Amino acid sequence: MLTSRECASAPGGGVRIASGGGITWQHLDLIRELAAAQVKQRDQSTLLGFGWSFLHPLLLLALLYTFFHARLGQEIAFYPIFLLVGLVHYTHFSNATTSAGNSLVALTHLTRDTVFPKMLLVVAAVIASSVEFVVSMSI
Repeated sequence: MLTSRECASAPGGGVRIASGGGITWQHLDLIRELAAAQVKQRDQSTLLGFGWSFLHPLLLLALLYTFFHARLGQEIAFYPIFLLVGLVHYTHFSNATTSAGNSLVALTHLTRDTVFPKMLLVVAAVIASSVEFVVSMSI
């Protein structure tokens, strides 16, 4: 076990992300598989699939722009760009937080049957949400 004062590199080439027994480089394959499974499940569970990552921020932008433009009555320079960037970042934070919590509940069969750090499920959920964030930022 590493203490907080020791170097972050562990014996055998593993690098600990959290001191005191956490995720090592040996867990990266599991994280990649869990994140890929969550991305595939998210895309297959919606009617539009991968296209929803593009369409969702644009629909929110159109809705909020028309509502606030009518309410404010004044023109703010570059308002649609500011609104889109804020929406994409907020949506990513909200989706990542929600999916991280839900992954612990939804994948309880994995946590009962096998021994691995439970933090891997949360990290994989955040990575899966980050894929959608990168796609949304490409708009």
